Amino acid sequence: MASVADGQQEKPRVEFIKRNVGLTTVPAKVMALDGLEVLDLAQNQIEIVPKGLFQDIAQLKTLNLSHNAIKALPEEVAVLKCLEVLAISHNCLQGLPEALFTLAVLRDLNASYNQIDFISNHIGDMEGLHVLNLAGNKLRAIPSDVGWLGLKQLNISDNPDLNIPAHVLQCGFKWCPTAN
Repeated sequence: MASVADGQQEKPRVEFIKRNVGLTTVPAKVMALDGLEVLDLAQNQIEIVPKGLFQDIAQLKTLNLSHNAIKALPEEVAVLKCLEVLAISHNCLQGLPEALFTLAVLRDLNASYNQIDFISNHIGDMEGLHVLNLAGNKLRAIPSDVGWLGLKQLNISDNPDLNIPAHVLQCGFKWCPTAN
């Protein structure tokens, strides 16, 4: 353990990682983990994020639910005020909850390869966002405010019907055009 300047011990980082183990639900013991900062349940068969889950792990910094069968994220995602990284790629999401766009410290959002066809204009409120990956969805448009975010990387490839505002293209993002 690292020492803190005032002589107190720094708390160890609490992580719960269960990848590719065939989970169909989020284990109940996750909600009892005090100080949980990293929850990685990628590559399982989870379909539902249980109500109340985020209330009990509000200090979470990294959430990886990629490669599951999740159909929706609950609006209570808004309680995750410390969340910096959200990986929800390769699921069955048809949209993102409005509450997600209130997370001020979220810097990396990967929602690629879902069924998302609409992104709220409130994405423009996410001033701390650096990486946005929406590749492989069903987007037809992206809010023009995306062009004014301080993004370092934007991936909107593989959205065949996507209409991209001209000023978004002029921002010099790192992104891959749709392959023909």
